[in-house]
Amino acid sequence: MTNRAEWMSGKRGLMVHYLPPLLEMRDGRRFDTVDEITSHFDLERFLADFDATGSEYLIFTFGQNTGLYNAPNPVIDHYAGPGHCSTRDLFGEIADALTARGKRLIGYLPCELNANRTLHAGFGWCTEPGGGQEVFQKRWLEVIRFWAERYAGKLSGWWFDGCYPWEVFHSDRLHWRAWYTAARAGNPDAAVTFNNGAYCADRIEPVNAGIDYHPGETTMLLDGLPRIAGTSRVYTPTGKYFPGSEILQHALLPVDAFWAHGSAIDWLNETLDHHPFVEPETLKQGEMEMPLYSVAELRRVSDAFRRAGGAVTFNVGIYLDGALGEASVAQLAQLG
Repeated sequence: MTNRAEWMSGKRGLMVHYLPPLLEMRDGRRFDTVDEITSHFDLERFLADFDATGSEYLIFTFGQNTGLYNAPNPVIDHYAGPGHCSTRDLFGEIADALTARGKRLIGYLPCELNANRTLHAGFGWCTEPGGGQEVFQKRWLEVIRFWAERYAGKLSGWWFDGCYPWEVFHSDRLHWRAWYTAARAGNPDAAVTFNNGAYCADRIEPVNAGIDYHPGETTMLLDGLPRIAGTSRVYTPTGKYFPGSEILQHALLPVDAFWAHGSAIDWLNETLDHHPFVEPETLKQGEMEMPLYSVAELRRVSDAFRRAGGAVTFNVGIYLDGALGEASVAQLAQLG
């Protein structure tokens, strides 16, 4: 069977972490509810920036660890109560717009709720180590199935985060077949990956042989290639697929902010003796983090993966209104 991620081969994509309520307007305003926040998202402005980057696909967040999500989901409402999901179907609007452009969309969602305490009770998350999170898995897969069926062919894939060797939910306890089935409920060809930290954590081997493309998570570049877990080693793809597998090669890299605009990087300070990211408190009001790398460095990592037959995704900081960092958009546009 053809690899479900074959459409990513040779492509460059864009990722953004649109995470209510960790967002601000250029004037510094913030809002508390997911409906207030998503109502300010200027779809046309976002799409103009997306188009300018020359990206061929987008990885967009359903949500992460804040308990707020950018699309309606009655399963979350049922188990956790109202107020977690936006009334506006922001994810769906983006899906429609990209489909009309002939572009692809991948949904971002963690496969755990470790830091998402507002959902612990409703989804049966167990804080004791060693368990299989059976209740959580059953209920969270209902959430995934709903979105998979709702967006169907407009959702070309999933990037599941947090598939780590947690004490409270080790990655080897995932019911893999059930996860793949739920994720492909509306589109049997959806490309799925699970992120185990990849180059960020020196866990380069895929966490499961069934994934379609490598998660590729990269904290930073070294000489234009993914740096492995704070070492002086880099990863260079030698072919289209990860060695010994049919998993498409892929690198995912933040090019300005540390994944999300203004995000805290305390843990990074503790684990690395140096890094290129700006401390959030040093930013002025409305100031986006500037590009971290030269166009030549971005071109090197892009060429390394795309010419091998893989894919590369650049993550860019985003404001509450959907605007991206202007300098980063201009830089990506130079890649052609």
